[in-house]
Amino acid sequence: MLACVGLVVAVVVATPLRMRDVLHAIGAGASAVGRTIKAAAFAVARFWGDVFRAMMPEKGGDDDEDDDVEDEDVLEVGADERTAEPAIIERGGAEEDKPKKKKRQIQVTEIDPVVPGPAINLRTASGGAARSGSPDLAIAETVAASPDDVPAKKRSRFPQGTKTPVPGVAANDQKPQLQIVDDEPEVIATEAVAVPSGGPLIVEPRFKHADKATMAAKEKAADAERASFIKLGEGEYQLPSIQLLNYDSSSQNAIDKTAMLELSAKLTQTLENYGVKGDVVAIRPGPVVTMYEFAPAPGTRVNKIVNLTDDLALALEALRVRIVAPIPGKAAVGIEVPNKAREKVFIKEILADDMFRKGRMKLPMALGKDIEGGPAVVDLARMPHLLVAGTTGSGKSVAVNAMISSLLYHCSPEDVRMIMIDPKMLELSIYEGIPHLLLPVVTDPKKANLALRWAVEEMERRYDMLANMGVRDISTFNEKIGKQMAKVEADKLRAAAEAAAAALEDDVNKAVDSNTPEEADAREKIVTAPAHRLPYIVVVIDEFADLMMCAPKEVETSVARIAQKARAAGIHLILATQRPSVDVITGLIKANFPSRIAFHVTSKIDSRTILDQNGAEALLGAGDMLFSDRGGAPQRFHGCYVDEEEIQRVVEFLKTQARPVYNLDILKPRDEEGEGNPDIGGSPGGKSDDDMYDKAVYIVTTTRNASISWVQRQLRIGYNRAARLVEEMEKQGVVSPPDHTNKREVLVAA
Repeated sequence: MLACVGLVVAVVVATPLRMRDVLHAIGAGASAVGRTIKAAAFAVARFWGDVFRAMMPEKGGDDDEDDDVEDEDVLEVGADERTAEPAIIERGGAEEDKPKKKKRQIQVTEIDPVVPGPAINLRTASGGAARSGSPDLAIAETVAASPDDVPAKKRSRFPQGTKTPVPGVAANDQKPQLQIVDDEPEVIATEAVAVPSGGPLIVEPRFKHADKATMAAKEKAADAERASFIKLGEGEYQLPSIQLLNYDSSSQNAIDKTAMLELSAKLTQTLENYGVKGDVVAIRPGPVVTMYEFAPAPGTRVNKIVNLTDDLALALEALRVRIVAPIPGKAAVGIEVPNKAREKVFIKEILADDMFRKGRMKLPMALGKDIEGGPAVVDLARMPHLLVAGTTGSGKSVAVNAMISSLLYHCSPEDVRMIMIDPKMLELSIYEGIPHLLLPVVTDPKKANLALRWAVEEMERRYDMLANMGVRDISTFNEKIGKQMAKVEADKLRAAAEAAAAALEDDVNKAVDSNTPEEADAREKIVTAPAHRLPYIVVVIDEFADLMMCAPKEVETSVARIAQKARAAGIHLILATQRPSVDVITGLIKANFPSRIAFHVTSKIDSRTILDQNGAEALLGAGDMLFSDRGGAPQRFHGCYVDEEEIQRVVEFLKTQARPVYNLDILKPRDEEGEGNPDIGGSPGGKSDDDMYDKAVYIVTTTRNASISWVQRQLRIGYNRAARLVEEMEKQGVVSPPDHTNKREVLVAA
């Protein structure tokens, strides 16, 4: 001590520091040492306090029972353990085990009646969930309660030693419950959302594959409806029988509910592995795919599920998986998984259904079945045009044949006339000779261009007829014509009755002499029939890409004009292509084809070209399709199958009903004609051409518009003739050559 004091004095004397600073430093050091000693003393006291508390057992509420409970005491629990719910866990007394052994807390509590209610989730005080399989988990055995009891409310902890009677059990028979809980951390009870014990709901299909008896009844009803003949202008016509088509009633797949539940569990676990929590709430089996409705947990991004398409296909061992996120009208995401065995969809089943036979559709077409097995039938008259695209082998041509067969089963030649264009010369040549054709199947691209131009002219002619009749569409026009035809038939019957009455009253010679030329003309005028009904015209192009390669500008212009205006005139287009690229399905064509069918494609780019969205790349092929009706959400259909033998039988039957009446003027070159203007002659280079050229120059110079379509509309001529007149103006220096935007400048004044 003296040495320390001497050292301090020596430092103070030897250094220039002031005495106040030295004393201040000494005081700070002594304060730090004091705080350290105080903290150590408190720690030691707390440690010995815990030791003494552990050595002193706690007293229970019941003084008659023994306070000390040994580890080897085994207490009996409730009689029915299978239906019991976990009890609320409490902390109880503690007993000191043998030396150098881990202390365990053992508690004996009496529980109150437990009734069915929300599940109790045991969590630690720190918020972490107890892990299954851990040796430190709390063990809770409970007494079963009656299922008829009212669900119990949330209860607080009971005081230690409190006895609560259980209904239906004598007080002396009630058994205590053994609960072993870990030393720390503390376990508390929380409520969780109840999960249905039975798993997701399996929705039975509303429409099942028809068995043999059901199909026989449908055949009988369909044949009964077609028994009457349709009266045509030159005879009678009968629709083909449904028995000409094939059907196999044994192709339905059985619903394996166990496999569906296992796949549902695997799907939920896979999504949870990628951080997506939720449950499968419903399973909807179908003929080809099964939809699993997955309800994600709140806060889950739907896009996160969509990005797991390939991972789900790998985990579920599926060929492809398509995700509908979300399902329209539901708070769930649809995950479509292919079935192990696909059900074959026969066209006979669709054509025999009431939706096709008794529907009010003008031009019904059978597409197949939806994902739940229901029949899919659409009306071409309401679309009014259809674009079909898909890769080779995706089922595109079979679907086109099914659409054509549907029209043949519903419409007579007076209802529908067809123009079939088949550049491949393979798919549509089988229909050669049916009475519905306006001309033989066209295989030459140049003749196909002429047929499309004729369709444009026919559209303009029909619009003139509709305007003269004062109607807005072809259906109203045909209704008026039908009324007029009925009136003419009544006039004929009335005239015949009057003639018969006159023959009975007067002499035959007198009756003949009384027929003056004026009376004969009047009678002839009365019985003259009005204009005929206008049939629908359906133009079917099997491979549209070949036409676009031969004459892209003219074909695109004709198709666009028909698609824009021909709906009211009753002219409809069905375009099919296996190359869904932007140079084939141009923006002008897509804008006028709101109804589209996409079969399997190889990339998302092709899917967006057809449907303006992804999805077609995830289809299965072989008739699996997405149908977008007038810009709506795509619906998944499974196309119906019709083979070549069935089509051949139907075609042979139709050939026996009527002969085709071809209009060969459709393929006549239009450059040699006036093309719609009755005042124009047919010889090129004559006076009529000079007059037409002068009119075209006058229109262009006065309006300052040198567009070919503008000249075509003003002079009511064809596109080729208008183009020739504008080119002649360019040679004469009236207009300039077209620039990079295909616009011309008028060089002369009016």
